[in-house]
Amino acid sequence: MPGLIGQHLPTGFVPNPPLGSSTLLFDYVGDLVMKRNDGTVEPVGKMVYIDYQQISFGGTSSGLTSSSIFTIDTNCGNLIFGQTNSIIGTSSFNSIIGGQSSTISDCSNNSSIIGGGFNTIDINSEASSVIGGFQNNISSGIISNILGGGYNQISNSSGSTIIGAAYANIYNSYSSIILNGFGNPIEPIVGTVGGNRIVGGRFNIVGGGFLANPYGGTPLVNLPNGICNSGSSVNIGGGGNLIQNSYFSSVLSSYISQIYDSTGSSILGGYSNVINCYSYHSAILGGTYNNVDFYSRCSSILSGYQNSLLDYSYASVISGGGFNLIQSSYNSVILGGNTNTINNNDFAFNNSNSSVIGGQGNIISTASAHSSIVGGIGNCIYNSSPASSILSGISNYIIGSTSSNIIGGFDNSISYSFRSFVASGINNQLFTSLYSGIASGFQNTITQSNSSMILGGHGNTLNSSYDSSIIGGYNNTLSCYSNNSLIIGGHNNSFSCYSGNSSIIGGLNNAIFYCSYNSSIIGGVNNALFYYSCFSSIIGGINNVIGTHSCNSSIIGGYNNALSSSSCNSIILGGNNLTLSNQCDTALTQHLWIAGSVSPNNGSNFGHTQDVFVSGFGTFSFINGIFTGITI
Repeated sequence: MPGLIGQHLPTGFVPNPPLGSSTLLFDYVGDLVMKRNDGTVEPVGKMVYIDYQQISFGGTSSGLTSSSIFTIDTNCGNLIFGQTNSIIGTSSFNSIIGGQSSTISDCSNNSSIIGGGFNTIDINSEASSVIGGFQNNISSGIISNILGGGYNQISNSSGSTIIGAAYANIYNSYSSIILNGFGNPIEPIVGTVGGNRIVGGRFNIVGGGFLANPYGGTPLVNLPNGICNSGSSVNIGGGGNLIQNSYFSSVLSSYISQIYDSTGSSILGGYSNVINCYSYHSAILGGTYNNVDFYSRCSSILSGYQNSLLDYSYASVISGGGFNLIQSSYNSVILGGNTNTINNNDFAFNNSNSSVIGGQGNIISTASAHSSIVGGIGNCIYNSSPASSILSGISNYIIGSTSSNIIGGFDNSISYSFRSFVASGINNQLFTSLYSGIASGFQNTITQSNSSMILGGHGNTLNSSYDSSIIGGYNNTLSCYSNNSLIIGGHNNSFSCYSGNSSIIGGLNNAIFYCSYNSSIIGGVNNALFYYSCFSSIIGGINNVIGTHSCNSSIIGGYNNALSSSSCNSIILGGNNLTLSNQCDTALTQHLWIAGSVSPNNGSNFGHTQDVFVSGFGTFSFINGIFTGITI
C-alpha cells in the first residue's frame, strides 16, 4: 500500500496520514498499527521478542533457525539464504545471501557471497566477498572482492578486486584491480586461462582485454590483458597486453603489447609494441611493432611502424616514420623518415647526441657523436665522424671526418678530413684535407690539401696543395705542393710540384711545371712554364713556352714562341716561331711599332727585332740585332 512505514510515535499520538494514503506506524507501546486517511487506527501486529540467532515467524514470540531457503549457524555466526548454498567447516561470521549453489569453504571467516550462482570463496580467504556473477572464485585471498562478471578468480592475493570482468585472474598479487574485460576459455590466444590476469606483485590494475569486432557484436578473438610479478602497474583497455616483472608501469588501450623487466615504463595505444630487458622509464606512444629493448633506459618511440631503440640507447627518441633504428646511442633522435639508423655496434656509446630528421635510409654509425642528417636518401656519417652533418641530398657520405658537412647534391663524399665541406654538386670527393671545401660542380676532387677550395666546374683536381683554389672550368689540376696557387676556369690546365703562389686563368691545356713558383699563365692554348721558371708569365697566345730556369721572363701573345735555357729577365712580344735561348735581359719581337720618339746609335743592340717603325722618324733596320740605318 502507498504511504509511510516505520515511524515511531510519541506517547498517545498518532498523526494523520497524507490524503488518499495509509501509514504503517509503531504506536507508543511498540505495536505496529495502520492509520488510514480518515483518522481511524487499526492494529496490525505486536512487537515480538526472539533470540538474536532466530528469525521471527508469524508475529509471535518464537523464531526459526533454518528452513528450506535459509540457515542460521548459531555456533559460528553464519547466515545462508538461497538455494543449495553452503558454508563448509569451521568458517565463522560468514553470509551467503541469495543466488544458488555458492560455497564458502573452511577457514574463510568474515566473508560474504551475495547473489549470483556457483560462486565460491575457498579456504583461507578472510574478509572477502563475491557479489553477483557466475562461477567466480576467491582462493586464499584476504580482503579481496569479485563484483559481477563470470569465471573470474583471485588466488593467493590480498586486497585485490575484480570488477565486471570475465575469465579474469589475479594470482599472488596485493592490492590489485581488474576492471571489466572479457576472455574466451576455449582456445585462448594469450594466457593460460583465457581472460585478464594479475600474477604476483602488488597495487596493480588490469582492465579491458579483448579485441572488439569493428562491425559490432561478439569480440573476434580472445586477447586478455595481464600483469605478472609487477607492482603499482596498470593495464587497461585494448587486449592481449602484458606487464611482467615491471613495477610502476602501464599499458593503456593497446593491443598485444608487452612490457618486460622494465620498471617505470609505459605503452599508450598502438599495436604489438614492446618494451623489454631493463629498459627502465621508457615509453612507446602509438604505432605498430615498435620496440625498446636491452637497457635502453629513459627512451621513447612516438608512433610509427617497426621502429626500434636497442642496446643501451639511453634517453633517445624515435618519432614517427617506419623501420627506424637507434642502437647503442644515447641522447639521440630520429624524427620521421624511413629506415634511418643511428648505430654503434661496439657499445662504446660514441654516437651520442646525434640526430636524423626525415629522409630514407640515412645512417649515422660508429663513433660519430653530435652528428646530424637532415632529409635526403641514403646519406651516411660513420667511422668516427663526430660533430658532422649532411643536409639533404642522395647517397652522400662522411667517413672518419670530424666537424665536416655536406649540403645537398648526389654521391658527394668527405673522407678522413677535418672541418671540411661539400656543398651540392655530383660525385665530388674530399680526402684527408683540413679546412677545405668543394662548392657544387661535378666529379671534383680535393686530396691532402688543407685550407683549399674547388668552386664549381667539372673533373677538377686539387692534390697535396695547401691554401689553393680551382674556380670553375673542366678537368683542371693543381697538385704536388703548389701551395697558395689558383686556377680560374679553362680546360685541362695544370700545376705540378712546388709551383706555389702561381696562377692559371682560363685557356686550354696550359701548364705550370715543377718549381715554377710565383708565375702565371693567362688565357691561351697549350702554353707552358717549365722547371724553375719563377716569377714568369705567359699571357695568351698558342703553344708558347718559357723553358727551364727562365725566371722573371714573359711571353705576351703570339704563336710557337719559346724562351728557354736560363733566359732570365727577358720577353717575347707577339709574333710566331720566335726563340730566345740562354739570353737574359732581352726583348724579342718580329715587328715593333713605336708611337713616339727614339734615339738609336749605330751599333745599338735591339735584340732580335727585325725592323722597328718609329712615328715621325721612319723605319729602323737591323741585321742580326745590329742597327744599320733608317728608311724615311
